[in-house]
Amino acid sequence: MKNEKRDYGGRNVPVNVAAHIMGKSPHFVRIGLQRGILPIGIAFKTSARNEQYDYYISPRLLADFTGCSITLGDEQDSIVRTKTLISSNCEEDKNE
Repeated sequence: MKNEKRDYGGRNVPVNVAAHIMGKSPHFVRIGLQRGILPIGIAFKTSARNEQYDYYISPRLLADFTGCSITLGDEQDSIVRTKTLISSNCEEDKNE
């Protein structure tokens, strides 16, 4: 494998982070997951009565799909715990 550094820890990659890595919009990623077109995770409805979805994006599947090495970290806020992108090593980034 080209990229050896991978730290997944079974965590979920946020939609906006996946979109940034892919060079696409978060909307693109959400629709791709809802339609089952993007092989990086799943989208499921939270209730049959509404159109709200929850998303799970696998760090390993995203790394395999994009060819990037992805490391996620936790950032502690006073109330909200969020996941942030620590590093992303993509082949495209090396050419810039």
